[in-house]
Amino acid sequence: MRKDSGDTWAFSNGEWDTVKDLSCEKHEEADTRMMAHLYYCSQELECERIIVESGDTDVLLLSMFHFARLKRFCEIFVRRGGRYVHVHTVVRRLAEKCNVSMQTITAALLSGFALTRCDTVSYPFRRGKKRAAKIILFSPLCLEVFSDFEAMAPDIEGPVLDEARNLMIRLYNKEAISSLNILRQHMFAQNKSELRSLPPTEDAFKQHVLRALYQLRWWKHAHESNPIIPSVTEFSRNVLNNIIVLCQLQHFCHNFPQTLMYQASVNANLQSASQADALA
Repeated sequence: MRKDSGDTWAFSNGEWDTVKDLSCEKHEEADTRMMAHLYYCSQELECERIIVESGDTDVLLLSMFHFARLKRFCEIFVRRGGRYVHVHTVVRRLAEKCNVSMQTITAALLSGFALTRCDTVSYPFRRGKKRAAKIILFSPLCLEVFSDFEAMAPDIEGPVLDEARNLMIRLYNKEAISSLNILRQHMFAQNKSELRSLPPTEDAFKQHVLRALYQLRWWKHAHESNPIIPSVTEFSRNVLNNIIVLCQLQHFCHNFPQTLMYQASVNANLQSASQADALA
């Protein structure tokens, strides 16, 4: 199949035909469009074996997620370089090892991937995805909560935000601390880390989770040609002059500017006094 000018074409028996069910007009990325093609080939064309060629990790995880939700079984392979990843086998064995369903394990991994970095969501500096995956795989509560992550409303509160916070804190090996603000303060006081190595503040993290949630909605509905997706402005983004920009922090110290001005004034007065003493 190929996509051109909003249309999808299929080559069969020496001829090209348009596939109207795969217009994918709302899809901006090839990664999600691949899943719509995969689903169509499996369910409509009844293909027994599908090969997806991509070296991107998100394509592999998307293939795993949507394989676990196919109405009819087919073998799915992802070709990465010269190797073929047997998606159907990997998903089944992971589910057996963690003693959960294939739907749960794939949803949890996809959610963790969105939280710890993807094309549209930032990442914790020097905190790898392998550790995040291990935390998710070996934490039953994390699996249970993360599997329904996308179902949460934009005003996220409760167990999903709590478990997302716990994941972030565990990435920094500080399980005994329950607040990102306290963790940030503790790490800075301990070794004066550079700012990008510190964990986010609570408010910044909530905005981060909202952006991850929006990406998850796209991923989980990628098998649909024209999915219904909420406005991006509901998920920590604004539209300014037809350009999508990130929302800034919602909470800050209101007295901070005045504090700076006061400190600058005090310093200026002290400097003037010192100069006067020197002249005297």
